[in-house]
Amino acid sequence: PFDDPKNLAMLLALPGHLVGLAQKPTLKPRTALLYLQSAVAIEILLFCPMRIGNLVNLDIEQHLRWIDDQDGLRVIIDIPGEEVKNGKPLRYELKGRSAELIRDYIDDARKELSDEPTTALFPKLDGGPKNPGDLSHQIKRHCLQETGLIVNAHLFRSLASKIHNRVTKGDAATISYVLGDTIGTV
Repeated sequence: PFDDPKNLAMLLALPGHLVGLAQKPTLKPRTALLYLQSAVAIEILLFCPMRIGNLVNLDIEQHLRWIDDQDGLRVIIDIPGEEVKNGKPLRYELKGRSAELIRDYIDDARKELSDEPTTALFPKLDGGPKNPGDLSHQIKRHCLQETGLIVNAHLFRSLASKIHNRVTKGDAATISYVLGDTIGTV
């Protein structure tokens, strides 16, 4: 389905669409919060194609560093190697609309998703990080509901490769670095 540019465009626009849905006054408050949570998760996966286990365990104090300077608001997502499946650290930078979306979610919505104080970016009610399967299912449900596309959290890693290959054919080294994977050589 992602050979069709229309489908890819729908997925890329989905975080903004979910934010718009969350602002509808007729929505139940919890539903609106979950739309915002999915918008942030999808935005991160689009630009930082990490595994779902790393995504759900993002901690606003341990993994996020904010920079607000003449270049605008930026957030650095830094995951040490000991927290990554293959032992390689992951580091991503988001800026502009992406950084603002995450900041707004942290300031306005995240704390409402937990009954306990928490530093988890994607908390469950007890304050701990959301279960990977639960967030992955939520992402898949919102993608299907709003685009008609079946997209699980892991598919974002493959999509990153597909998009990168469209822009720079044959550059396996860069996407391998972004994904934290190793290119095997014979």
